[in-house]
Amino acid sequence: MATHIFISYVHEDTEQIDRICETLKAANVDVWRDKERIAPGMRWQDSIRQAISQGAFFMACFSKQYVNRRTTVMNTELGIAINELGKRRRDQTWFIPIRLDDCEVPDWSIGPGETLRDLQYVDLFRNWPDGMRRILTVLTPFASAEYSAEAKRWIAEEFRTNRALQVYDEWHTPLLHESRIRVSNFLELVREGKISNLPTLTDFEVAQRECNALTPYADHFFRVIHFFERWALLYADGLLDHALASRLLGSYVRWYRERLLLPLEVGEVNSDFIKLLGTINEMASSEEIQNESQSAGPQ
Repeated sequence: MATHIFISYVHEDTEQIDRICETLKAANVDVWRDKERIAPGMRWQDSIRQAISQGAFFMACFSKQYVNRRTTVMNTELGIAINELGKRRRDQTWFIPIRLDDCEVPDWSIGPGETLRDLQYVDLFRNWPDGMRRILTVLTPFASAEYSAEAKRWIAEEFRTNRALQVYDEWHTPLLHESRIRVSNFLELVREGKISNLPTLTDFEVAQRECNALTPYADHFFRVIHFFERWALLYADGLLDHALASRLLGSYVRWYRERLLLPLEVGEVNSDFIKLLGTINEMASSEEIQNESQSAGPQ
């Protein structure tokens, strides 16, 4: 039974293809790549045709670089693969389209009323670790050994790093940035005594339903709280690189813990909100957070 995976791409995408191949090889998947498998003196067209027809899968890596090419060997490979696809059962995956960036998959015909766009593709550029996990789920039965321990650790760590960077990106979105400013300004008024006491989350929840003096602030407070809640849940489940997230945002978390999270927990009476704040404060009091610099400000 064929076990190798044929990868079709254009030369300009070599760096990304190298990364894909490293991941596949770490999972003990046999990768067929022209620059590695065609020896000097071999008839390259015959070699490619044989490798495609005998491959367990054909992976077509599309990109804007491919779209902009007027001529490329990749088109030859696609033609061979589409012909081969027509010989195979429709209920079995063989041709896997991959998008390396936000490009158009070509609308080449693969049969009556169907084109390549009718095949489900994987977007690696949107979420690389998740995309590779999806690909490996399909390829695993054809690997020489199912997910090696090394590959599992590598992919899991890549995923956790990606999650930490997503937390960082969310912190700096315009919407959350505006809410952080509104919340920190409110806390400053409390610190200066211009507002007598910090309201509870229950107070802000009421303000969302019944218009009162806290209503303009309620959505902003909950937006900040829910950001920390998502981080805390990822932290509790070990789904993000907490040390990395702490290096990026730890000083901010400490500021909000001291000025907002702990005071809210002390004053709260709603058991659900108390549990929520307790979960967040557990994350915010972690060793990684506490070891970070206190130089950053609240915004």
